[in-house]
Amino acid sequence: MPLVKIIYLIIISLFFTILSTTHVFAQSSELKEAFQNTKKFFKEGKLEHAINFAKKAVEISKEEFGKEHKITATLIENLGTIEMDLELYKEAEISFRTSTQIRKKILDADSPEIAESMDLLAVSLRKQLFYDKAMEYHNEAILIITRALTKSNPHGINETSRKGALFRARAMYTKALIDIKNYNHENAIGYLKTASRIFTTTLGKNKLELKETYILMLDAANKIKDKETINLARSNIDKLL
Repeated sequence: MPLVKIIYLIIISLFFTILSTTHVFAQSSELKEAFQNTKKFFKEGKLEHAINFAKKAVEISKEEFGKEHKITATLIENLGTIEMDLELYKEAEISFRTSTQIRKKILDADSPEIAESMDLLAVSLRKQLFYDKAMEYHNEAILIITRALTKSNPHGINETSRKGALFRARAMYTKALIDIKNYNHENAIGYLKTASRIFTTTLGKNKLELKETYILMLDAANKIKDKETINLARSNIDKLL
């Protein structure tokens, strides 16, 4: 399974946990059933079934809460993560874009939730090789999360700061892809080394994005026969196996 797929498994599991403890169980039995079936089939790896129930949950939420509601936005974002896992990147882009647009209308302009949607939107564009457009959303997500950090209460600063760091690392990964495309392998390696340091300190137990970064670093280093970086990347990949 590609590394990006496993990353999104973790993201969607987190969203499901948040929803189940705050909103969904207080709503209609139909929405609860759609939500639970999405979660069940997702955990079982039956993504075609999961996506059908995720779409159903979105439609029920639109009827119960309206199209421009925070629950609807979160369920649409959940749908996007399943679409990413199925490599339906264009569909995921549409879902993340829709979630972002809803949140921009109903939430504070500096809400971390808007930044999270934009970060996901950027990655979906990256997967479609739209690197320059992805960078626009990476940069906007970073700007919003930076402003959010200044408004965070003391208990929320650490998590907001961690997310901001992750958004920067993902942006650097995309910048590296742009440089590789333009044969600027040395610049790309510089971005990837910085991204790897950030991922090392912010990812916690799951180091999959870090491993992905070292794999790209190794490829770039091989292109210019940078033996020192080749050894660095190989060593760290081995440690992450």
